[in-house]
Amino acid sequence: MRADFQGMAGDRAQAIQSAVAEDAVELSLLADYVAASAELARGELGPFAHEFDRLVRRLPSREEDTQAVAYISWLPAAGRSTFEAIMRKEVDPGFSLREAGPGACSDQRKIVPSPIR
Repeated sequence: MRADFQGMAGDRAQAIQSAVAEDAVELSLLADYVAASAELARGELGPFAHEFDRLVRRLPSREEDTQAVAYISWLPAAGRSTFEAIMRKEVDPGFSLREAGPGACSDQRKIVPSPIR
């Protein structure tokens, strides 16, 4: 009985290690893409956002252990209005920085404008 358990536990551990290794490769490829992105280097956030979205859009449907992929950058408060204006012009006219409010996990309507920090 103990040998059976140890065998099953070893198999499961190997499966987890393989999945983590595969995710590490995906993350490494995404990091390389972001580092090499000419649009991002030139400060062209809109084109970068479109390209990044095209790159990662289907990952959650192809990888059952991936729920979402996002590029998140630090944005100083002084650059917020400029960033939002660029994103409204280049990506989505309704763009604004938003975040989860209380209860947002169960209700998408709880996504609220992000305060200036």
